[in-house]
Amino acid sequence: MFSKLKNLQIVDLSHNPLLSVNTFNNTNFHGKNWEILDLYFNSLQGPLLVPPISISFLSISRNNLSGMIPSLICNISSLKVLDLSHNNLSDMISSCLGNFSDSLS
Repeated sequence: MFSKLKNLQIVDLSHNPLLSVNTFNNTNFHGKNWEILDLYFNSLQGPLLVPPISISFLSISRNNLSGMIPSLICNISSLKVLDLSHNNLSDMISSCLGNFSDSLS
């Protein structure tokens, strides 16, 4: 979907009726230099996917995501804001999220 937009850094698709996280599968993230990904207030369903390693702001709140937070998200050292609120994620929060205590909002 975004393969030809090589210089894209900000993706704001908030407040849309998007249903599937498959649009944002790991293949689409490969090689991206996105800094901001805002998918707030959609109808996304399924598990939470790991965003590009360059991401600093990730908002996927107010969707219908389910499952656990993948531990690979903890490898994203540039992450400053992570908003996963108002989803159906399991009550198990990856212990590695504690590693962000100095930088995560």
